[in-house]
Amino acid sequence: MLERSVVTQRRDSGAPKRRTAYGLVVVACVTMTIAAACNDSSGSKRGSNTRTLSGSGFAVNVPSGWYGRVRPTNPPPSTIIPSPYVDLGNYPLPPREGQSGSETRPANGILVSVTESSPGVAPFKPAKLPLTVRLSDFGLSLEGIPGVRSSAKKPVVVNGRYLQISVLLGAKKVTPATLAAVDRALGGIQLRSP
Repeated sequence: MLERSVVTQRRDSGAPKRRTAYGLVVVACVTMTIAAACNDSSGSKRGSNTRTLSGSGFAVNVPSGWYGRVRPTNPPPSTIIPSPYVDLGNYPLPPREGQSGSETRPANGILVSVTESSPGVAPFKPAKLPLTVRLSDFGLSLEGIPGVRSSAKKPVVVNGRYLQISVLLGAKKVTPATLAAVDRALGGIQLRSP
């Protein structure tokens, strides 16, 4: 009888240690889950590393120092822009859909948008990933939109998907560095099944 009580005592003395270790594992898993859930497409900037957003048939690696959002797969019926889209900016994006961000766009601000479209809306040219724009794509005048001094529109079709690439710049002159930043942002966009 004495041996049984010692064995029982040893089992009981190890149980709190196992429960503590188990509790730490649960806390770590919950913390990682919460951190993953915080990496959403709300448009907020998360640290200095790239982050991935996805939805509506897009997967996007947001460049370091940039902000991004992907339109939700099932937007509310009151949505201004019903088509799937991606917005990427080197400044905080406006909080509501349909705003151009001109109120907050700095002089060196860049807004890159890729919007799903329909055939026949524009003359779409075949393209491949990664998406790019050229200096010759700029020059579209958007008078009346505050904060936009230069812009580009490029309708493309990639793997049967019709996309409108739009770039709005706060600067009047398109520099090689600006073009490289735009292409870096576009290069992070991948197409997935919607």
